[in-house]
Amino acid sequence: MNPISVLSDIHTSGRAILSVVLIFCIASPAVGFVILALDGLFRKKISESFIAKVSRYAAGLQLAASFGVVAALVDRGFHPFHLFSIPGVPLFLDWTAAVYMALVGFIGWIVVSYSERYMHRESGYRRFFICLMIFLFGISLIILGGALDTLFIGWEIVGLASFLLVGFYVERPKAARHALRTFLTYRLCDVGLLIGAILAHALYHSGMFEVIDGRSIGSVATDGVTPMMLLALSFLIFLAAAGKGAQFPFSGWLPRAMEGPTASSAVFYGSLSIHCGVYLLLRTEAIWGQSMSARYMLFAWGALSALLAQITASVQPTVKGHIAWSSTAQVGLMFCELALGWHVLAVIHMVLHALLRCYHLLSSPSAVAQHFREGIHFRSYPFAAGGRRKWSSALYLAAMNEFYVDLFFGRYVISRFRFFSSALVQKLGQIRKRIWLLIPMAAISVVGVAGEVNGAGLAGMPAVALTAIAIVIPFVSLRVIQRTSFLGLVSVGFAFIIAALFSSRLPAFNSILRPVFGSASIIVPTIILFLLGDETRSVGWRMNAGFQGLGLLLVSAFWMCGEGQSYNCLSTLAGTGSGIILLNLALVFMESRKRPVANSRFLGFAASFPRASVLFLLGSLAVVTFPFTSAFRGEDQVLEAAFEISHVATVLGGTIAILIQLLIINAMSQAYFGAPRHEVRYPQLDLSDRSFALVLFPAVAALGSTLYFF
Repeated sequence: MNPISVLSDIHTSGRAILSVVLIFCIASPAVGFVILALDGLFRKKISESFIAKVSRYAAGLQLAASFGVVAALVDRGFHPFHLFSIPGVPLFLDWTAAVYMALVGFIGWIVVSYSERYMHRESGYRRFFICLMIFLFGISLIILGGALDTLFIGWEIVGLASFLLVGFYVERPKAARHALRTFLTYRLCDVGLLIGAILAHALYHSGMFEVIDGRSIGSVATDGVTPMMLLALSFLIFLAAAGKGAQFPFSGWLPRAMEGPTASSAVFYGSLSIHCGVYLLLRTEAIWGQSMSARYMLFAWGALSALLAQITASVQPTVKGHIAWSSTAQVGLMFCELALGWHVLAVIHMVLHALLRCYHLLSSPSAVAQHFREGIHFRSYPFAAGGRRKWSSALYLAAMNEFYVDLFFGRYVISRFRFFSSALVQKLGQIRKRIWLLIPMAAISVVGVAGEVNGAGLAGMPAVALTAIAIVIPFVSLRVIQRTSFLGLVSVGFAFIIAALFSSRLPAFNSILRPVFGSASIIVPTIILFLLGDETRSVGWRMNAGFQGLGLLLVSAFWMCGEGQSYNCLSTLAGTGSGIILLNLALVFMESRKRPVANSRFLGFAASFPRASVLFLLGSLAVVTFPFTSAFRGEDQVLEAAFEISHVATVLGGTIAILIQLLIINAMSQAYFGAPRHEVRYPQLDLSDRSFALVLFPAVAALGSTLYFF
């Protein structure tokens, strides 16, 4: 027998075994989620033993697979390599990923086992384990993802699971507010990772970690990449890592996220999720590590965060608050270690800190109970004597107020935005409806003038007319129509119009109409952005207004990039359009079964309509291009093409889109969780209701469009 062929067969079989192990790491929690979701869909009665058994088996399989990954990597001599075990999903494995995957499997199994009894007789027992399976699936994609795009998908899934678990106790007002704040912080900082991935594609011509790791500073410079570009890309990565790691100035969400169950706090904010920022820095070290300025920035960022967080932790009156701020301080120290190039130390620090915080949080209820049994002992703050007393008192007050970061953003950012929003709403409200009806006539005149300017006969004029109609629709409908059902129909018509636009031919590339209509398509979303700040409007009005604003931004990108992006624009529209249909049908279905009340006065759809509210949530996430529809992939391609044409216009349009998405999430959270001040009971619904079955049709359409465009 030929020895070379034997070695080749061993290598092939080893690679096949490793592929199976990696698939089990990702698929085990996904299968557990599907089983629990189907169980909740077809069985009303909660069987805690069945739910716990499914969750325990899923976590146990992931734990066994993660240790198998470590063993396989040791057998291969710790050589990193890429795999395409899952079609279209590149996987990357090195020693860092293997260590973190083993940590995730171990802590995930511990938390699942702990939660079986800790969550006993909770009304959301099944919901808790479903969210836990979503988290384990998302963090597996983060660890094993072979490209920035794959990592970003897992990044967003972890954020969604965090949002749902922070707001787990839907009857608590604080849980709703803190869940919203956590999700908004995540989405705001995730912009850094999204734009960073686009910029990495432009600079490295690939988002694969294997390609990025192989590029040195010299080879990158030969492609025209300047040190300033590397510094900008590094800052975007640091922004995403700081948001997930609760670093300054985004630290305030972490102690508030402890509002959820203790078990979820242990796996999210004590051990695994908070270290995702450190893992992102480890994975992208080949990018920011080439710039000394980026290293200085990272060290300063981590040191400042660690200092402020440790001072704040020392004055916290609660156990969870102290653990949260101490965790922030330790993550800041890990940032400093990475900036100094101490990668092995940072990984060891991360593993030991994750295990310690998991133990602290899981044992905190018992520790507090024991403390009360033995007697409470208050510790006074050791104020300094003499002239240092004023400084120590000021520092103590600043630490108690978390160094006034929340106060600054609330007073100078959020309050100012709400002031301009209310002023704009007041001004627009003074305009009579008859005057608004003159806008279509003005649009017809603009189309006529455009035909004269174009000078090419009818070439491109259908696109001009469709764009004018698309711009007019939000102006008229959002002023005249208030009912959710009618606005939903208008949004569907609006989607068909811009779909026809994306399938049509534009005027010549050098025509003056391109910048004119591209700019006009940005002005209207800017107005819509400020209108969305008016929270007196109904949730349905705000969701449809946000969708139309995002649609016009997509129209602007189409005018900028040309017909070459028709497919990607249609892909994005298919995802967001399916989402708005699903959202509106679920919203109309739920609103028709309760008496009209103000948005801030009812318990929330999650408590009133546990099944239909899930469809509303999925539709809302599809509108904001969450990465489970074709909208995410299409948006990524459109932004990348637009960035190559105009950096400034892309950044402007992207910023407006991000702010609109944040306000849509705000409206979604207000409807989903509510802000309960008194309980309102509504009839429970099940699959035997025919009208509920009708709501499932757009969900099937959304899934079909996603599969088609992927």
